[in-house]
Amino acid sequence: MEVLPFSVNCLLLKESSAVNEISRHQPRMPQWIKLCTSFFIRIIMDSCGLIMHFSEECVNNDWVVLRGVDMKYKAALEYMESLSSYGIVPGLENMKSLCGRLENPQDRLRFVHIAGTNGKGSVLAYISTVLKTAGYKVGRYISPTIFDYRERIQVNGRMISKKAVCSYIEEIRQVCDNMTAEGLPHPTPFEFETALAFLYFARQACDIVVLETGMGGTLDATNIIASTEVAVITSVSMDHMKFLGDTLSEIAAQKAGIIKSGCTVITMKQKQEAMLSITEAAKVKGCQLLIADGGRAEKVRYGLERQRFN
Repeated sequence: MEVLPFSVNCLLLKESSAVNEISRHQPRMPQWIKLCTSFFIRIIMDSCGLIMHFSEECVNNDWVVLRGVDMKYKAALEYMESLSSYGIVPGLENMKSLCGRLENPQDRLRFVHIAGTNGKGSVLAYISTVLKTAGYKVGRYISPTIFDYRERIQVNGRMISKKAVCSYIEEIRQVCDNMTAEGLPHPTPFEFETALAFLYFARQACDIVVLETGMGGTLDATNIIASTEVAVITSVSMDHMKFLGDTLSEIAAQKAGIIKSGCTVITMKQKQEAMLSITEAAKVKGCQLLIADGGRAEKVRYGLERQRFN
């Protein structure tokens, strides 16, 4: 029963789903029990009028502050939504200008950089979890999200707070306004979010950041980083051909653009055209290339909440 107060609190604050909150406190609880628990809590609260009672009657200082943060957070997300009009603009010049005005927070960090067509999110989840378990303070930058906008930016598995989102968006918004006043293009939504992530991770003093590209590699906003420890290329196939090229070789070359001199490069067994582009990029940059063979995995076990293998 200890999970119930946390679940109720989660619903009242309109944070992530009750299932996620229960999972955090009771990770071994079967998924169907979590679903049933959150479902019945919701029914009980609705029938008793608890949600309405708390939202309208609770006027203590903490709740007033919370409502204020929620309102600011909603406005911040509406502002981010408004940036969608700037679309997708491949290239690094504007991103360099934006981060330069923020004192280049990315230069104070080290990275595992992940590019590819499929599997980036899964690889990021494995790597960041392993590093956290090993004792590192790990920043985690992903897109898109599933439940909550704040999933994009995490430190050791904890999402950035709503208050921090509001504060950082306002700080970067002022920088963007200055850029447009000087006649520079307004940063795209992905450039804005990536700069926010770099700034947050730097101020959180992360030991390592596991970073997922948005699209491609060479001209992706994340590729302004210089301190890449490991570059990971997941499965490459035909995608975003309008921006990345018409052949598998061209697309793979764009993905391999994240490879930096002296870093370690890890990829999987690719189709020949893709493999040649990745191998050539690693050779030019003087990098060790490791090729993972999924066929060597043993005792693979799949489950709803976790996968295991040797």
